[in-house]
Amino acid sequence: MSKKLIFIIIALLIVVGVGYFVYQSSTPNYQQKSASGEIYNNLVYSYSLNLPESWKGKYLIEERDNTTSFIYNPSSGTKYNLFSIVVYPNSEWQQLKSEPGFHGTEIIKKDDLVFVYVISLDNPYTGNEGDEYERMAGEINSIIKTFEIK
Repeated sequence: MSKKLIFIIIALLIVVGVGYFVYQSSTPNYQQKSASGEIYNNLVYSYSLNLPESWKGKYLIEERDNTTSFIYNPSSGTKYNLFSIVVYPNSEWQQLKSEPGFHGTEIIKKDDLVFVYVISLDNPYTGNEGDEYERMAGEINSIIKTFEIK
């Protein structure tokens, strides 16, 4: 085999490997089903939430650093956040919660971490999508009640 062919094969293997890694890291990490819908498991902070069956196929999950966002995914393609779970060190949370305009709500403290949820305050949609977004937003408090640290 020529060096050029070996180089091409190695380059293709690297591209396939990187593509697989990107695909795996972008796939939400909830796999379980509950009686009422899906169970989202956060592997980094070891917590779970039960999501209603009515949400199936209508949301995306985005995990970044200390924030997990549950995003409405309408057929129009314009995505907007429904709510987020944010994990703060206690000292940072103490400072943030007193800032004007901050609207996060504490769920639970565990060790030096505070688990907070933040609900989007507006509905950017109209018509059927607006109604569906509003219905889903109305279920957030019930979802938060299922929050469980493992």
